[in-house]
Amino acid sequence: MNIPSAIMQMVGGGNIASSISSILGLNQDQTKRATSAAIPSLLAGLAGLASTPQGAERLAETVSRQDTGLVDNLAGAFSGQGSRLAHQGSGLLGSLLGGGATAKLGSVLSRFTGLGEGSTGKLLGMLTPIILSFLGKQQRAMGLNAGGLANLLTGQRDNLRASM
Repeated sequence: MNIPSAIMQMVGGGNIASSISSILGLNQDQTKRATSAAIPSLLAGLAGLASTPQGAERLAETVSRQDTGLVDNLAGAFSGQGSRLAHQGSGLLGSLLGGGATAKLGSVLSRFTGLGEGSTGKLLGMLTPIILSFLGKQQRAMGLNAGGLANLLTGQRDNLRASM
């Protein structure tokens, strides 16, 4: 399974991409470029977190608490709630990676995509719950503990490199 590609397919098409564009005030091309950079970057950050036993436990615990139904109803999640989703995701991302790492990621993505840091930060916030929900669905379906989740993410390194 190619996780970055699977998540990109979920958020990159039709109504979801339009909703993200509308919330961020971007056109479709800007949204696609930013999303295709943000998804592998977020996954790489989570893989880095999971590379230590303590980080893997923290990630597995956070992922296990996610509403996996989010990935099955993204249109519903974005209809009128995109800003709330972004706020929730920003908090989750900050608690997992730390505020400094989150700000640095937003800054790097902003320079890479040419978008303002406010837009990239909001995009990262919107994508975080989606990615965590996707990982939660995999965790439950495969019966993964913290080490198994870490291995799942580590096994995505080639896919992450190819996506970036």
